[in-house]
Amino acid sequence: MIALIVTLILIGIFLLFYLRDPRRLINGFLFLVAASALAATAGFYAIRSGNKFFGYVAYAILFLFVFLVAMSSILLIAASFWNFYVLVKREGFRPRNLLVLLFGLFLVGANIVSYLDKQNIVTGNATLLISLANIFILYLELSAMIFLMASLLSTWYRPRYNKDYIIVLGAGLINGEKVSKLLGNRIDAAIRFYNKQKKKKKRAPKLVFSGGQGADEKLSEALAMQVYALSKGIPPEDTLLEEESTDTRENMKFSKEVIEKDTKKEKYKALYSTNNFHVLRAGIYARKQDFAAYGISAKTAFYYWPNATIREFVGTFVLYKKWHIITLGGLLILNTFAWIIEKYFVIM
Repeated sequence: MIALIVTLILIGIFLLFYLRDPRRLINGFLFLVAASALAATAGFYAIRSGNKFFGYVAYAILFLFVFLVAMSSILLIAASFWNFYVLVKREGFRPRNLLVLLFGLFLVGANIVSYLDKQNIVTGNATLLISLANIFILYLELSAMIFLMASLLSTWYRPRYNKDYIIVLGAGLINGEKVSKLLGNRIDAAIRFYNKQKKKKKRAPKLVFSGGQGADEKLSEALAMQVYALSKGIPPEDTLLEEESTDTRENMKFSKEVIEKDTKKEKYKALYSTNNFHVLRAGIYARKQDFAAYGISAKTAFYYWPNATIREFVGTFVLYKKWHIITLGGLLILNTFAWIIEKYFVIM
């Protein structure tokens, strides 16, 4: 009974945080904790009840979990190298496409470190380096799991059809003037919401196209997006342009200024539209600007998603670099002290 109560409390805490704001990174951590508690409690009751069916289900879940843990590293390494090959084949060699390759190489290195640790091949003071490397690898893996879960949860948000503005976040243009498929998906997602709200509520939100003009672009991303939207039947009077931003942080900052200049309401309701891999980090930037805008997600080509997701993880990790430096630094220092005490002060 205590386990069930604790599990229900953990689920309640997760729902409280998620429903209040789906843009929080902590939602991923709370979901993993609640899900783990639920799985453990369900397995405990299934086995304790003596019900063979539930017992088999519990054992099957446990076996699947162990199998995935054992094979996940190998599968991820193979998938990383394969995805890098597909990216280069489709888009050519680009520096940004190296991330998925570096991720695969990182996993190879992590497995080598784990093997050396388990086989006790490394001796002497080098064992400290192996121990610190294991702490670092485990920290990154846990951070990645939390990010992936939070990112997935952020795309589950389903807004009501009562919005005043939808911001479409810009991306690079093809040949400096044409909307790419990636960017087109963002605009199409915003247009779908626009049309549904207009049909259901007889009141259309305004579309705010956000993106400046890069050095290699012939026009601003905002203007290119507006032209695209007008070709899809959106009236010009239902569009606004934000043409100063150069990154996601500025997208949110300057779009907020454009909206507040345009609106006649004291309080307004806003959304932003971007690709599924980008929803979480864009939402974090919105929160940092004290901007109550929530994200709707557009689809992304599957071959592009892994590399883009790794890039988003790195970007989000850097956003909280001070917190990570303090936490990871503390863990490494504690591990070093423990190693010193065990090696030089504990009498065997």
